[in-house]
Amino acid sequence: MLIKRIKKLLFSGKNKRLFSNFISLSLLQGANYILPLITIPYLTRVLGPEQYGLLSLANTFITYFQILTDYGFGLSATREIAVSRNKKRKVNLIYSSVMIIKAILALISFIVMVLILLTISRFRQDFFVYLFTFGNVIGGLLFPVWLFQGLERMKYITFFNLGAKALTTVLIFALIHTEGDLIILILLNSFGSIVTGVVSLIWVWKGFGIWFTRPTWKEIKRQLAEGWNVFISTVSIVIYNATPAFILGILTNNTIVGYFSGAMKIKGAFDGLFIPLYQTLYPYVNNLAAKSKKKAFDFIKKELTWIGLLGLVLAIFLFFESDFLVRFILGEKFAQAGLLLRILAPASFLVIFGFVLTVQAMLAFGLKKDYTKVYLITSFSGLIAAFVFTYFFHAVGTAITIVFVEFLVLILTVFMLYRNRKMFLTLKSED
Repeated sequence: MLIKRIKKLLFSGKNKRLFSNFISLSLLQGANYILPLITIPYLTRVLGPEQYGLLSLANTFITYFQILTDYGFGLSATREIAVSRNKKRKVNLIYSSVMIIKAILALISFIVMVLILLTISRFRQDFFVYLFTFGNVIGGLLFPVWLFQGLERMKYITFFNLGAKALTTVLIFALIHTEGDLIILILLNSFGSIVTGVVSLIWVWKGFGIWFTRPTWKEIKRQLAEGWNVFISTVSIVIYNATPAFILGILTNNTIVGYFSGAMKIKGAFDGLFIPLYQTLYPYVNNLAAKSKKKAFDFIKKELTWIGLLGLVLAIFLFFESDFLVRFILGEKFAQAGLLLRILAPASFLVIFGFVLTVQAMLAFGLKKDYTKVYLITSFSGLIAAFVFTYFFHAVGTAITIVFVEFLVLILTVFMLYRNRKMFLTLKSED
């Protein structure tokens, strides 16, 4: 009887699609988890802290251009597609507008990046390392993850990514053998990203029948306006999340960046276990809120409890097993990263628990301006904290900064939601 009820719950109607999306993204995230666990121990041992630190610094640098190119479409366009997915003409219009804007932003990003590389000696000495890493920006432009998420067809994201990642993993072991192979590694990663993007575009056209239509200037401006608040918030997130590591690289050296990046990589791998939940539930909650804010409110309340508990368990595990994880995954050369991972552990809980309140609750209920304010305040505070803590305490200070800003995000989000309590109390009192 219980088995029949579970089957009915998981495999009927909309729940079947939700469950399918979750399984698809879980498989992808499983690969994202397993493959790095295979390659990272190999790469940290082959490249060493210094070259691994340079690789991490290049990826951090390119992150700024990825954010500019992505704009706020990862959330805003996903939400629009989710609401309009049954209107083919509307979906085509959204798709065309977003892709055109992203292409223009990618071109601007490339020009700005080259100017920076040519004018600042700190970057000029590793010109090709940064230049070739830009391939990830091109891959991100070509792969419309937001479209697949909005259509709730996450299995295709899994197929495309898995193929590219598996091939790249095999090539890493075949071609990367010394510290001098760093450029080859970067080219492999960029090539895999671009190929994935090209294949996904072909599928969007052939599989979904979605292709470019000529958008009006009005539609382009509307998409820019829709994504603006999310874009500012995302930029703010990068400022307080990625910039500390970037500042660390400027104030210290590639080796220290390698230690910090190694600790962040382990933390990110475990945090990433929750990404399938985020990607599956975000369009679902937005679609639910468009029909019934009361149902969305009830769903988010339940979600907070079990996601919060899982996040707490993860943080405790990272704290007590930090030294073992560092030595096992990164190697003895990275032993100094153990302390950094222990400091970073509480941030895992704060990120996981906070995601439900910030991205899901605030955006689903139309609190875009408050959402933006949270991250603007946090980015400004985090930037100051990063300079101060990193200057005095180096990598330890950078780790403290990460925890500080995540805690600040959670506090400010709770405050903003409390300010809008009348709306939530009205929903709570509905039958």
